[in-house]
Amino acid sequence: HANIYYRKAGKVTAEYHCIISAVRPLLDLYGSTPAKLFGPAALKAVRQRMIDGGTMCRTFINKSIGRIRRCFRYGVENELVPPAVLIGLEAVAPLLAGRTEAIDHPPRSPVPQETLALVKDHVDQETRDLTDLALLSGARPGELVSLTGDMIDMTHADVWVARLSNHKTVHLGKQRALVFGPQCIEILKRNLRADGRLRLFPITRVTFSNRLKRACNELGLPKFTGHWLRHTAATAIRKSNGLDGAQCMLGHSTASMSEHYAQVGITKAMEVARQVG
Repeated sequence: HANIYYRKAGKVTAEYHCIISAVRPLLDLYGSTPAKLFGPAALKAVRQRMIDGGTMCRTFINKSIGRIRRCFRYGVENELVPPAVLIGLEAVAPLLAGRTEAIDHPPRSPVPQETLALVKDHVDQETRDLTDLALLSGARPGELVSLTGDMIDMTHADVWVARLSNHKTVHLGKQRALVFGPQCIEILKRNLRADGRLRLFPITRVTFSNRLKRACNELGLPKFTGHWLRHTAATAIRKSNGLDGAQCMLGHSTASMSEHYAQVGITKAMEVARQVG
């Protein structure tokens, strides 16, 4: 079911692999146990296996337990598992910060400007261009590496708009547009291909993040990934253009999500892009 359901553009999404990771300790401990006999104590034992592994952080473990529940929810929906089993599993409370031995990563924060400057001087031009685009536009790394020339509306000289057909929330019926101001346009121009169907940056978001982390390691700096740049951009955009501006540029449906990233509408986003991008 997951192999069919969690797909975009014909390829399985990251969520599929997260589900595989979540059910691995479940199968190791209880693979031969009838599903109807799997209860809260067993789920907590699976969770303890994840904690003991020492590689999963608390929030990821909570998400993994949620994915296991989702498997049982599918079983209930298709009358493969008694509903009472799911009710029991939903009674298991999540791990709370400071009240578990599971590791907790520090909260994501904006990357210091001095760190960004050192890393950008250390990486190649492609990585530097992607870093600057992420900081100026607030786009996700995965959105930037998917860009092709054909996706970009260049009607306006001072602001370009790329409308994405494949993005994080497309399955929810939402639309996503990236808006690029003058500084971004200069970066995009030098990466455009003669064939508009080709990607401007032919790497993956994982490769991009790995390049940033490798640069941090070589320079002896705290590591950050491509997604930290989105958080950094959101904070800067909110400071200069308010919560509405951050919400429009980042493509969030609710102001609360922008609030999370930033410690309406395409027109507003274009106004912001002209100023900051």
